[in-house]
Amino acid sequence: MEKIAGKDIVIAIYDQTGTSLYAVGGQQGLKVNRSAENIDTSDKLSGGWASGMAGLKKWSIDTDGGMVVGDPASTILDQAFENGDTIAIKVINIKTGKAMYGGLATLSDYSAEAPYDDIVTWSATLEGAGALVDLSGDAIVDLPVGITVPINDLVASQSATIGQIDLTFSPPTGSTAVVVETKTGVGLWTVATTTPSTIDDTAISALITGLTSGTTYSVRLVVTGGSFAGNSNVAIATAK
Repeated sequence: MEKIAGKDIVIAIYDQTGTSLYAVGGQQGLKVNRSAENIDTSDKLSGGWASGMAGLKKWSIDTDGGMVVGDPASTILDQAFENGDTIAIKVINIKTGKAMYGGLATLSDYSAEAPYDDIVTWSATLEGAGALVDLSGDAIVDLPVGITVPINDLVASQSATIGQIDLTFSPPTGSTAVVVETKTGVGLWTVATTTPSTIDDTAISALITGLTSGTTYSVRLVVTGGSFAGNSNVAIATAK
């Protein structure tokens, strides 16, 4: 089974309008705590053994990192602590663009440390206000401002037509330009001719044309703008 790298998991917080999501700058540590109270149900007839049942559940998140000057998430946390505001949070895998958990929380601790021989750091504890919702089954979510997740499900396959390769991929939502590039062997990437000639941000497929029959090509998408900006995974197919 695929493992998850801790470096890819961040906590992100919404501003008070709920419209913009920000990853807290400089994050290093992140721990999600979940626990349940134990209700004692022991009695004189339980044979001298303690017994119990689960009571109220609660959760919290401990996180820390290096302080980043001008970080908007830090400003939100400062204001939330000062005003006692409830914060909407998400724990997100920024490699896949998918959320793991979400919920409302209050900030019970927000500290800063300035050691003589190290960087200035911060630490925070968020106490859950209600349920911690499992979001792992949801589709790709809105990513924190400034973070992108390049398309990683590009599939290339031999077309039924000579000199062509079929492509399928997730829609590059929010993109301003999408270019298909190909190369053979260890050659240089070159812009391919595609149908449609312009791939918009709702597209889920395209066709590469004008290829050499019987030649194997490496293919990638180069996306500009939006949450999926960057180079996609590389797919390989042979033109018919």
